[in-house]
Amino acid sequence: MPAYGAINAPFSLADVEQIIRYLDRTYGIPEKIKLRKSNGEYSIRLIIKYLSYHNQSTCEDIAKDEYEKNISTQRKLKSITDEVRKFVKNNLIPLRLVQMNGFKKMKKRHAKTYGLTPLGILYSIHLYGSLRWQENHKINYTHIRNLGKEYSDTLPKIFGKFKLFEKILGKDFEDILIVPFSRIINPDKPPEISVPFLLREYVFSVFLQKVDQELNKPSEIFGVTFNEDEYERYYRYKFFAEQISLVFYSYLLGSIQLTLRNKDEKIKELIKLENQAFGKGGFDEHTKMLKKTEQRRQQLFAKAKKIWLKLLDEDKELKNWYNEFVKEVGESKKKENLEIKQYSSATFSTKISYEGWLY
Repeated sequence: MPAYGAINAPFSLADVEQIIRYLDRTYGIPEKIKLRKSNGEYSIRLIIKYLSYHNQSTCEDIAKDEYEKNISTQRKLKSITDEVRKFVKNNLIPLRLVQMNGFKKMKKRHAKTYGLTPLGILYSIHLYGSLRWQENHKINYTHIRNLGKEYSDTLPKIFGKFKLFEKILGKDFEDILIVPFSRIINPDKPPEISVPFLLREYVFSVFLQKVDQELNKPSEIFGVTFNEDEYERYYRYKFFAEQISLVFYSYLLGSIQLTLRNKDEKIKELIKLENQAFGKGGFDEHTKMLKKTEQRRQQLFAKAKKIWLKLLDEDKELKNWYNEFVKEVGESKKKENLEIKQYSSATFSTKISYEGWLY
């Protein structure tokens, strides 16, 4: 396996963008059509897609599906199975995209079963979810729904809430997933620092440090007790899933607002009239239309906020979990501000003190 910093680093959501770029360079971007079998481009898609729809599957299950789709080829089922098993062992498990998650009773033995890790789920969404806003473009609802069905235990605070999302957000609730998942997979820095960005940065940095303090201690994390043998396999995946969930909800309110705005015909018309006013009516007319457009934006935000609060009120446990996280970030920022003030006072003061300067 190629040496690559982010691949071997401790699990952190901050590594995801770098890992996805590595995977795109190695196995091709999602839009690539002509896939080569010699370098794994075909195999990685075959396995990731199958496991997206069938959690806890054996290599034989994956190979059989491929064999039946290409029955006219001369390849034997055993040959395909061996190839799948080799690729899973040598590529997907080291890349942390796939993990073994049990055994399945066969005729003469018990075979290992596999499923996607939280990172594997994100990569699957990157490959097949089509999470992007374009004219007349829709995300892959079928793929997202199947991931939700198969991996509700892996990402319980997201996939396990799909029924709640559909109840509150409507049958096309997947549209609202675009922004949160995009900010996880491609965490671009916004032109202006926003609250969701600050929450995400806390997850990327401080939250990781807190977990690393417990690195060598078997303990209870997220309600599950882990011993040393289970630590690396479960603890890191649980933590990674928690990071994904926290960033997801940090951007959910904004995504609800954006979705409402993109589907709102009234604001589209106002923006059109606003542009026309600038050319025909002059500055005063344009300013008047700007106020009307801004008023509509505020109305849509109020509607989005109402939906967001209704969603949280329907699930008190989810609300308390996210509220505690936001409070924690707030307290952390207060401490940061205090330390900066103390630094400023000490730096520009004529008084000499070594307190707080140990390093």
